[in-house]
Amino acid sequence: MAQRFSGATLLATWEKMPPRTRALLLGVVVAGVFWLGLTSIVLPRRAARLQLEEEIRTLAPITATLRQQIEALRIAARGEDALKSALSETRRQLEETLARVPDRRDLSSFLRNLTAPESEDGIVFRSITPLPMETRGELQELPFTLELEGTYRSLTSYLTRLESLPRLVTVRSVTLGGAADNPVALRATITAATYALGKNP
Repeated sequence: MAQRFSGATLLATWEKMPPRTRALLLGVVVAGVFWLGLTSIVLPRRAARLQLEEEIRTLAPITATLRQQIEALRIAARGEDALKSALSETRRQLEETLARVPDRRDLSSFLRNLTAPESEDGIVFRSITPLPMETRGELQELPFTLELEGTYRSLTSYLTRLESLPRLVTVRSVTLGGAADNPVALRATITAATYALGKNP
């Protein structure tokens, strides 16, 4: 018949053991628990940590490369945004310029705007001389020479107004000299050009 052990029986057996035996038995139990903890918890965790550290060391160069690529993409994206902004601004300026270039060579209103002095200008027009037309693809360049007299301030004001006329005008050169019949005035020779669209404006 199998012998049954109860808590009281075990306690009685424990108390009958010599102190040295009990200490030895406790040491064996503690060592067993320690070994069990070491083999089931500590060692697997340490192995997992070492494996993780090795994987991190392996992934470090890949991570650095990816970061460099991401930064390069960010820089490229910023450059693309700047290029789009510059293209948009260039397109806007081109549209504004083309709006000031008519599709026909109607110079009558242009000449009126060109020679209509404002009250504060104090400009005296001497002559307007057309120069040979130049064809630049679909653009016709219509150069001309203006000779006029006025003070330095009035001539400067007129040049500013000339470049802001409804029809596009570009000033090529300005030559200043003394006016023959007015010692306080200057004579200016202005070479400029206006434009028209179309092969036969």
